[in-house]
Amino acid sequence: MNKNIKKKSESIKLIRLGFLKDSGNVESALVLIPLLILFAGIIQLYSFQNTKSAMELVAEGVAASSVSIQNTFAAQFAAQEYLNRPGLPKFVNSDLLEVTVKDEQVTGFIIRKVYLRDLKHHNLVGFLPLQVVSTIVIN
Repeated sequence: MNKNIKKKSESIKLIRLGFLKDSGNVESALVLIPLLILFAGIIQLYSFQNTKSAMELVAEGVAASSVSIQNTFAAQFAAQEYLNRPGLPKFVNSDLLEVTVKDEQVTGFIIRKVYLRDLKHHNLVGFLPLQVVSTIVIN
């Protein structure tokens, strides 16, 4: 019985020494910290791309809704009304979403550009502004 107790106490001492030994923690931290930073950056870029794709779809819808309107000011008003429609993504309902309609005349054609910009997250990643453009040709 003494041998079993002695073996258990020796194994408990080894376990305690193993847990108290911190030699591997610094190396683990030096590997984990850059990996966590990389992971956070990738998640931020992924969310930026998803938001930008959704904004492109909304800008295309705004541009398509203003094809029949010839006046730039009326198209601007129609674009703002389009953003108030129900059923659009949640970020569209924000008050900080800016829509701008510009018409350019090029060799007999009118090119309408619809700019959609989120003022709240205009620098979501820092160097990538959150603005999308949809272009249509009006005869």
